Amino acid sequence: MYPRPYLMKNKIQNYAWGTMGKNAFIPRLLGLDPQINKPYAELWMGAHPSAPSDILIGRTWVPLNKLIDDFPHEILGTSMGAQGASTKFPFLLKVLSIAEPLSIQAHPNRVQAKILHGQDPINYPDENHKPEIAIALDSLTAFLGFKDYDQLVDTLEEYPELKVLTQDQNPKDKTGTDSSVEKSEAILRAICNSLIHISLQEGYLSSLIARIEKRIEKSGARNETEDIFLRLTNKYPGDVGLLFLFLLNLVQIQQGEAIFTSPGILHAYVNGNIVECMATSDNVVRAGLTPKYKDLKTLANIISYAPHNIHVSAHPIDPFETVYDTVAEEFRISVIKLNKYRKIDSCPGNSPEILLITKGNIQIRWREKYQLKQQEFHQGNSILIPAFLNSYTIVAQTASNIFKAKAPTPNRSGEFNIKLQ
Repeated sequence: MYPRPYLMKNKIQNYAWGTMGKNAFIPRLLGLDPQINKPYAELWMGAHPSAPSDILIGRTWVPLNKLIDDFPHEILGTSMGAQGASTKFPFLLKVLSIAEPLSIQAHPNRVQAKILHGQDPINYPDENHKPEIAIALDSLTAFLGFKDYDQLVDTLEEYPELKVLTQDQNPKDKTGTDSSVEKSEAILRAICNSLIHISLQEGYLSSLIARIEKRIEKSGARNETEDIFLRLTNKYPGDVGLLFLFLLNLVQIQQGEAIFTSPGILHAYVNGNIVECMATSDNVVRAGLTPKYKDLKTLANIISYAPHNIHVSAHPIDPFETVYDTVAEEFRISVIKLNKYRKIDSCPGNSPEILLITKGNIQIRWREKYQLKQQEFHQGNSILIPAFLNSYTIVAQTASNIFKAKAPTPNRSGEFNIKLQ
């Protein structure tokens, strides 16, 4: 294996919520003709054991996890590659194309993930957490994090059917010694406990949902949350996840904007096309709006009721590259925008990178055995930059946009230079 960029071939996940036909974003990105009535939901770039990317070595495609087993230091760097295990590739880069809402879910932190994996390795197949960032390629609508106290009080006034779930809490009382954060946490905890209880009472739950549905239909003007609720009542009748929609922030971001989901934050993507980067994990605790396994009791133990900083700030690190700030230890993601013939130099710093071209054509130049090498790549291509490629240059052949995901560079002691919250 030589220190050079390597073309990747990635797996497409055809989940039912993906876009289809002329709206199928992933085939359009890759220059493919979509199959009729086939959803294109996710494109995975990484070494995830269930769908690893293939890497072009000479004329042979080799799974990335197999390649890491054979060349851990070269691909992962001298620190991360010490164990030589394919599971050590720290992040998974994805393109998501969302036509229908995903399940309402949260992810455990590392301590919780280890416990869950020990108790139920089938539904929680690893010991890792799953922080993730979503960057809009055009737009994204999502539910993310619980509403703050004032919004929550207004919601419970608007939908009295939900107020009965607060148990002995008094959401109308905005005075007292407790802070609004403490009050909202107490109310939300009571509601979630009630939802867990009534989720086992199918008749009562369906009746509660039907009363809210009738109230909305009589009201005339509807907000977007109500539109989503009504649309999903037909697809998921009697699903407790329908009630969670009213407790969460409805977030809309535009091209280039981003949101970050920490462990314990309840969320659901609704529609849009995004680039997503996450720690490599399959640990998902679902509340509803899915035929998959739901675990409300576990959810109650891991969700965070605290206010969540929804939006991610981004800042330029040079005239062409903008980095998104998160506290994730496993990845750092940035976007590079180059006009025709512009170039940018990059030094991976002994850690792996993945490049994804979402627009344009580029040339990558590097030195190999004292010779200057170059290779052309185009829209839809993704490229593995192994850790032992010391430096390379991207030259835009046309106006180009490139997402770059990389593992943070370890310092001399083998620790990552990340400031944690």
